[in-house]
Amino acid sequence: MRDKLEQPLETESLLKSHEFKQEGRVLICVDDPSLTAILPLGVYLFGEKGAYRLEKLF
Repeated sequence: MRDKLEQPLETESLLKSHEFKQEGRVLICVDDPSLTAILPLGVYLFGEKGAYRLEKLF
């Protein structure tokens, strides 16, 4: 079961304006490596550039 995560406005803005990929728990910003982050356990990136969302699967 997927839970929608409450995302701060700043996070939503970053997800809309940059290209990301996920490798394990690492969220990598392709456009700006300084925005790379570690995701909490069970959180995954879905969607495509301009329409990403983070969801908690477990």
